[in-house]
Amino acid sequence: MHEIDLYTTNKNNSHYCYINNINRLLSRATGKGRARKFCRYCFRPFTTANAINKHVKYFSKHGAQHVEFPVGGSGEDLVEFDDFSKQMMVPFVVYCDMEAFSKKLDTVLPDPAISYTCVMSKFEACSYGYQVVCVDDRYTKPPVIYRVPDVAKHLIEKLLQEELRIQKILERIEPMRMSSTDELQFQNSTHCFICGDQFSHRTGKCDLQFPREIHDMMSDYPLAPETKPVSDDMLSPFSQKLWTKLNPKNGVQLEAKSRFKTSKLLCTLENKEHYVCHVKTCNYTSNWVRDSRN
Repeated sequence: MHEIDLYTTNKNNSHYCYINNINRLLSRATGKGRARKFCRYCFRPFTTANAINKHVKYFSKHGAQHVEFPVGGSGEDLVEFDDFSKQMMVPFVVYCDMEAFSKKLDTVLPDPAISYTCVMSKFEACSYGYQVVCVDDRYTKPPVIYRVPDVAKHLIEKLLQEELRIQKILERIEPMRMSSTDELQFQNSTHCFICGDQFSHRTGKCDLQFPREIHDMMSDYPLAPETKPVSDDMLSPFSQKLWTKLNPKNGVQLEAKSRFKTSKLLCTLENKEHYVCHVKTCNYTSNWVRDSRN
């Protein structure tokens, strides 16, 4: 059937509009060309009856498409930025720019009877410049400028070298430098330093307790990692002997107290105090870990 009644309203007035052929009406908006058949549910155009029949067979199960707008004042009508991970500073950024000359090419007249792509010019790289910027000024490098020959190849080789250099820097673990003032400020903080929101039902500080009865269940991958130095009592007797054997210093074995000079990200089953995490993490860990505040 081609007949469709369109119900329109305008303030206090309303009426039906009779559409004799919806395909002809919508085809005018899509431009000239082959006749199109439109789906009555989503108004998607098709050029063959077989295609639209297959489409309607499955699409009719969901009903007609329509736009639903949020209700004002419900909270759903506001768009709020929540992708805070993109606000975190990355350790390294490489700013790069390449210049090229546009060189004209000699071409022949293509055959107008078939489709073709006519190449009129070729871009040849002539120079580039880049600079590596780090959040730590010690690793920021001055700009690098290079001109012909083999600009593109030379740029790739230099970037691969920079990648190896950056990788070695990131693999080197440096201790967290926190003064007593910084530690006190962290313990007394009430707002997230990333999003600025106050610790509430979304984020907060938890005192997590790991009962001994769940240690075996969580030993493969403990929850709530933290950065702290590795103390001697954390190592087994075998690990202590192995460390002493593999890390001699000037022919003299390292003493236990001088082994650990840096902090590492550790997954342990020790109790945590003032652990900052998102409410979703708290809800997930609450199945096994107890929050001592509750």
